[in-house]
Amino acid sequence: MSQFMSWMREEVALPKSDNDIINTTLATVTTEQWALLEKLTLAVDPSDPGEWQGGHVMRRTPEGNPVIAMPFYMYSQQLNSLVEALYECNVIVPFNWVDWQGRFEGHLEALSATDSPPTELVKYLVTVVRCDRFSEGYLGNEILSGRFLDNLLAVIRHFRPAAPSRPDGRLTTSSSTTRASTHYPKGQRRTP
Repeated sequence: MSQFMSWMREEVALPKSDNDIINTTLATVTTEQWALLEKLTLAVDPSDPGEWQGGHVMRRTPEGNPVIAMPFYMYSQQLNSLVEALYECNVIVPFNWVDWQGRFEGHLEALSATDSPPTELVKYLVTVVRCDRFSEGYLGNEILSGRFLDNLLAVIRHFRPAAPSRPDGRLTTSSSTTRASTHYPKGQRRTP
């Protein structure tokens, strides 16, 4: 019996966990891709991710009934570019985000860029981007809250390979240390 069990363990590959899939997938993202994602993240204005459009009367039917344009959220060009790059760089990792969201319903705001495991932050990012396809403006709301961009920067800093050394022996680092210091002149912080 033990010989049979030993054979079974060798032959049957157990499914990888979501965390294993995330770690494996994000290990393939290049340094250049992480740099691009950071640049695009910092280009998004956290106080203005986009605006609601539509909802107006487009025309009237022959009977005089209004034909109304369905309201929709139009994201800024910078945010659209960021979401597109997240897909192209494989940061939107496939996993059962609906189940994960169900377990965290009402607690997503508790995920913190400083205290949460990086794989949980990736799950949050994927969930927000995917939820926006079903709930118009969901991503915009998360941008306005500050959570999405902060968590994305934390993911970038965690998964990006170590910066190479410069010829003088010092490590090269990103020009941005915090969102505020990069986005606004020193000592000045724009209020929404």
